[in-house]
Amino acid sequence: DIDYRALCRHAAGRLLARGHRRIVFVSLNSGLAGDFESEQGFLEAAHQATSSAQGVVLRHDRSPEDVVRRMNALLGRPDAPTGFLVSKAYHALTVMGCLRQRGLRVPEDCSVISRDSEAYLAHTVPPMTHYAAKPELLARNISRLLMNMVSSGEIVTRECQIMPQFVAGETLGAARVGVRSLLGSHG
Repeated sequence: DIDYRALCRHAAGRLLARGHRRIVFVSLNSGLAGDFESEQGFLEAAHQATSSAQGVVLRHDRSPEDVVRRMNALLGRPDAPTGFLVSKAYHALTVMGCLRQRGLRVPEDCSVISRDSEAYLAHTVPPMTHYAAKPELLARNISRLLMNMVSSGEIVTRECQIMPQFVAGETLGAARVGVRSLLGSHG
């Protein structure tokens, strides 16, 4: 499986390294282990950063309307975030659209990273920063476990997690001074 905890810790670190101090993980309210691990990794990175860093998890019900409603509530606050990690690629597009409706530019005013990859991300403008798992790596690990089972007759219950590759698109930029006033003026 994907090491979602490490992936989200890495993504939060990327946002923090670019100067974003208020970062958000936009995630499905799914109750799934991968989403829970993602939240934990994201919050670990935020809490281990400077004392001025703040990490928030924004859970939604999967619908674009709920994502936009929750984003608008968050963006209307005086301490509005400027860095966004989004669990699903299609919701990353919703987040970018919501930011655009508020007159905010990606990556000039805010940064967006998609935790997941989809083929259509190659067609976004600007190109989406995201993580992509190599299917051949996952297949190789599964094949190795299967071959061990066939040769030894034992079923090995070993956890095997892979770290997807960071794909540097153009939606991750440096935090901009004065974005807070921009965010507040569009609410």
